[in-house]
Amino acid sequence: GCRKFVAVSQLTRDIFLRQYPINPEKVCVIHPGVGLEDFTKKNQDVVRQTVRRNLGIEADVPLFVFASMNFEIKGLDDILGALYHVRKSNGRFKIIVAGKGNAGKYQKMAAGKGLSDSIVFTGALEKDKLIDLYLAGDAYVMLSKFDTFGMVVLEAMAAGLPVIVSGNVGAKDLVREDENGFVIDNPSDHEKTAAKMALLLDADIRRRMSEAALQTASQNTWNQTVAKYLDLYHDLLDRKKAQSSA
Repeated sequence: GCRKFVAVSQLTRDIFLRQYPINPEKVCVIHPGVGLEDFTKKNQDVVRQTVRRNLGIEADVPLFVFASMNFEIKGLDDILGALYHVRKSNGRFKIIVAGKGNAGKYQKMAAGKGLSDSIVFTGALEKDKLIDLYLAGDAYVMLSKFDTFGMVVLEAMAAGLPVIVSGNVGAKDLVREDENGFVIDNPSDHEKTAAKMALLLDADIRRRMSEAALQTASQNTWNQTVAKYLDLYHDLLDRKKAQSSA
């Protein structure tokens, strides 16, 4: 009897329609938003220098950021597999792993791939510290096995980070290939992922994609999300009034 259903991504809409054989026109997609003010109120240059200095990361080293409360589900295994190939090509980089997970397991995995000197584990961070981490980074990577949306992707874009996500992440709706990020359809193809990550070691490419990522975030703020819901509610109310007066 519902007039409308709202999915947070095309991915979840598709899954919903496979489970419930209803009229597809009843199911729309409205993405979550991001608060740009959380990022713009800070001096990015100062934050970048401070965070990198505290973590022992040189100012000019390309820095990938990964943040998750479940390392396995969010694809850290595949990320390390890809970084192994980046390193083989003499790529110079660091990756920060923030959040909760079996750090010991991944430290051993990183050591086995010769990545011990390239990975930093921070543990779980409060929101403000996580924002600082985004602002100190150069790119965000998350190869999830499944994410209905993935708020961290839009947050990273708000910090001007190009993103690399799997095809199982709902936020892929916002990714424009080779403009503001990349979508990896098969995360187990580590060489393909490595090729995309290697592109982001180039400062000029990062700069171009960073501007596009920030533009995407500016087009997906919470105010814009609210406006879409208001439009939806007004449309439903107008239709109800029309039916009542018919």
